[in-house]
Amino acid sequence: MDPELQIDSSTEDFDEKKQETKIYMVNKRFKWKHSCLSKYDRLIAQEPCDAAEHIIRACLEQNIPFVTTWCGSSHRLISEEMPREVWVRYGYLADIGRERTKLKFKKLHQLAGVAVIQSLP
Repeated sequence: MDPELQIDSSTEDFDEKKQETKIYMVNKRFKWKHSCLSKYDRLIAQEPCDAAEHIIRACLEQNIPFVTTWCGSSHRLISEEMPREVWVRYGYLADIGRERTKLKFKKLHQLAGVAVIQSLP
């Protein structure tokens, strides 16, 4: 659901037999209670900001495998609460489905890393 994602039929993401892409871009507001994900095999979200909690809740409720990376800023939760520190937000999001997800911190560079949460198989 990335408005900047461009799909080109000349890439490997294009299925010639079906004449359609294997990646779908959805450009709309994502609300977990109103988003049906049944036609998707998995959801990948890079820095979804305010949609992070919605994505986690929707995927867990609908049993859709997912992985999402988060930025280093705090964002509003569904409750409209704004955690003061990003670490509080990471902990809150990780607790939503702790028994079915894994929170990791990936080092990208000597001075940079990213928080990642993914569903477990």
